Amino acid sequence: MSLRRCLVFELGLVNYLESLGLQHELVRARQEQAIEDCLLVLQHPPVVTLGASAKPSDIAAAQIQLQPWGIPVFATERGGKATYHGPGQLVGYPIIDLRLQGKDLHRYLHDIEEVIMLTLGDFGIRAHRQRGVPGVWVGEAKIAAIGIAVRRWVSYHGFALNIDPDMSHFELIDPCGLGRDSVVSVKELVSPLPDLSRVKDRLLHHFGHIFHRDMVRVQGPGLAGAARRRLSLKDEGHIYEAAVPHLSAGCS
Repeated sequence: MSLRRCLVFELGLVNYLESLGLQHELVRARQEQAIEDCLLVLQHPPVVTLGASAKPSDIAAAQIQLQPWGIPVFATERGGKATYHGPGQLVGYPIIDLRLQGKDLHRYLHDIEEVIMLTLGDFGIRAHRQRGVPGVWVGEAKIAAIGIAVRRWVSYHGFALNIDPDMSHFELIDPCGLGRDSVVSVKELVSPLPDLSRVKDRLLHHFGHIFHRDMVRVQGPGLAGAARRRLSLKDEGHIYEAAVPHLSAGCS
């Protein structure tokens, strides 16, 4: 029996609003069965996002605090509270039809965590889950944040794995409501630091294995490039209010 395909788009450095607009377009297309499952793999310029659990006062406070640093703040529809994205993170946004995965949101989160733990294990890092808190941990520190949203059983948003980001930026927020000293990166745990492309290769391998997908890396602009050309979203201003999702969970 052949595996279903999952198209992998390696987008490089993409501003947050552009990636969010692209996800919305791909979610609509997947709901209409116009495309196959997709995984967007990318990095973001420095940005802080606030999930569905954040209060309006949290958003205003974060905007005031981060404005001197030139780091934009976006309120979005994923689950969770505050998280930081920046260069040196491996960010993945799966656009997957969960109707083909049994409509099991908890299993979906579990599987993403498993992919990340297996990937870290390839580089000698023993990672684990914490009950009731989505994400992947090493000891008492979080190394990967997970925050998802689902519309009509198609997933978007996803995960951010800390490879070698500027860890000082985490000090500007309370990441996922866990405290400022609660995060760690691969660089702090492994020497020499593996190249991000090597980590990405292993993650794609494990993603295909766990989700039973044939991971097809799309060359050239392809679907993602066409969708990005149709978007005119820019990181202008400091707040973006997204639509309320059907379901959300986690912190990413």
